[in-house]
Amino acid sequence: MRTFELHRDADATGVSGTGHVADGVQFDDGVCVLHWRGEHRTTTTHASMASVEAVHCHGGATRVLYVGAPYTRGLHDAQMDNLEGAPYASVGKSNTPDEWRAPAYVAPREHPHYLHGYAAAMRMPYPLSHSPGALPGPTVQE
Repeated sequence: MRTFELHRDADATGVSGTGHVADGVQFDDGVCVLHWRGEHRTTTTHASMASVEAVHCHGGATRVLYVGAPYTRGLHDAQMDNLEGAPYASVGKSNTPDEWRAPAYVAPREHPHYLHGYAAAMRMPYPLSHSPGALPGPTVQE
């Protein structure tokens, strides 16, 4: 089972808005369940991730971001960078997200998920991101 979020850059229909618009779960058999955020909260089921993407991604205007091992590793690395007094060290030492690059140990297909986790940690309040144990450690998900 994997969890994911839908992030929308442009709202083609004017209903769900932009940003983090839905949370989802993909079960081991491929079935996906989406829960939409915002004013019109609904829950929908799809037979596969391909169906989710075909119906909701609007030609790239919406992205599926998995929240799991790469995301958690990004959270953890951001915490460690801060604790070590080297913010942004894991992503190329730039504080500009458009310039961030995932470390070599992160599989290329997982780069967006890792960077999403890293960015989430960097948005946390200062004391939380500097507290040992404030963020979960890395996990392995196959």
